[in-house]
Amino acid sequence: MSRGSVLILDQPEVDCKSLAGPLQKEGIKLACACRTDEAVDMLRNCAFDLMLVNVYLDDADSLEVARKVRRECPAMQIAFLGQTPPPAEVLISAMRAGVCDFFLKPYDFPFLLNRINVLLELGLNQRSKDACIEQVYGLLERMVKNGNGGNNGQEHAEPIAITPRGNGGLVHVGALTADPAARTISMNGKEILLSNTNFDYLLVLLRHAPRPVTFASLVFEAQGYELSKAEAKSLAFWHIHKLRREISELFGSGLIENIRGMGYRITQH
Repeated sequence: MSRGSVLILDQPEVDCKSLAGPLQKEGIKLACACRTDEAVDMLRNCAFDLMLVNVYLDDADSLEVARKVRRECPAMQIAFLGQTPPPAEVLISAMRAGVCDFFLKPYDFPFLLNRINVLLELGLNQRSKDACIEQVYGLLERMVKNGNGGNNGQEHAEPIAITPRGNGGLVHVGALTADPAARTISMNGKEILLSNTNFDYLLVLLRHAPRPVTFASLVFEAQGYELSKAEAKSLAFWHIHKLRREISELFGSGLIENIRGMGYRITQH
């Protein structure tokens, strides 16, 4: 049995308890919420590996809940619950929001338990992997800031000159518009919310689109670190990984293309 933990957001309360009981008997650690705000508070205070959400919530849009959870807890698995299957367009939107399964009420408990254990294992593995990657790249960034990085005798690619294109310093690539002064990036006029470092990486790629940007140039322009190709490749990989996660709902994995052995570039959207 997996040692992961489950958060159930289900309505009405009797449904939540009827699901929680059998799972607890199987030794699964879990918490229950019958209100969305209660579940959000639990997510802030505890780390869960799987969230089970009623697709027909009374107090919130389940798709918005899934999107928020995916942004804030990317390692956690999400599955929907419901008395009846939702329309096809809702299922498609759910998959795009990061929902990986749907369980129909009344439950087939042997099947449900098997799937929950699979999802818990996925969540645990992803959380462990993310923690290790964070430690490695956090150490690398600290080394760079402390002056222990550098070229180590390896060739360093010259940074590409930054030349903003468009009026007033705005950068336009397809439906995307970047405003370096305001530090905003929007698609068709709607702002895309990004963390500071992810904004810097995406801005560099947009400025050079459709040309590729080498690993070393990307890291240098986004963060100011002069690194060897190998060091820059590792650091860029991690930040592009996080950037892709942050924009996956809008673009999937198609916006940023990996140029093998060289760097990254923006594909037209």
